Amino acid sequence: LGAGTGASLIAIGLAGTVCEHVKPKSLTLTDNDPVVLSLCEKNCITNFKDDVGVNFQVFPLDWGKDNHEKIMHESDGDDNDNGRRRKHIYASSQDTVVATDVIYDLSALQPLFETASILVKIGGFFVLSHVPRACIECDWKDIRDSLEHEILNEAAKHNFALITSMACGSTNDNLHNSISEVVGKDDNAIRPIALMDLWGGDAKMLSSSNDCDLLELDSVGASIIIFRRE
Repeated sequence: LGAGTGASLIAIGLAGTVCEHVKPKSLTLTDNDPVVLSLCEKNCITNFKDDVGVNFQVFPLDWGKDNHEKIMHESDGDDNDNGRRRKHIYASSQDTVVATDVIYDLSALQPLFETASILVKIGGFFVLSHVPRACIECDWKDIRDSLEHEILNEAAKHNFALITSMACGSTNDNLHNSISEVVGKDDNAIRPIALMDLWGGDAKMLSSSNDCDLLELDSVGASIIIFRRE
């Protein structure tokens, strides 16, 4: 959701080419800006060559329940700018929905979760990755926790259960056990510092930027929150 240039899902798709157990069956990248969506598709075509074997589509999508009936059950039937036929997006069709860095205003939370709850299957996952950017009334030191409180409240309204280390520890499922390694005790999210520890303490290990590393991301409250659709 809100794929932008497509970088996050392109990274997931490419990771699947070297690690088979995380390879997605298909990727659907959505955004409501046609110019951005065109760029997103060009980036996908560039990165997902035929020999990579990643199936993908891009699709125009506005968030919020008022848009679901039109978008979720109908296709516009037109070829997009790159000649790829858009397919339908059906309700309850996605194993996992991903949104990265899309909460610029608190008013976005409700339509975001409305759309995620329509798309993801019961028992499926919603992965929300973000750096706190939305304006919220609180002391600056409490921005991360205050924003996450709002996120968790909205998630509960749409039958999303938070996956915590405690929940992960109560199951033998490999996915949950993997998550439990990076979700801190009594925490709600995966923090950059946990990823750094997982990779031997190298702050640059998972960073593609020379200007920002995992320590800096941690200091500004970046997080990955994972929900299961109940």
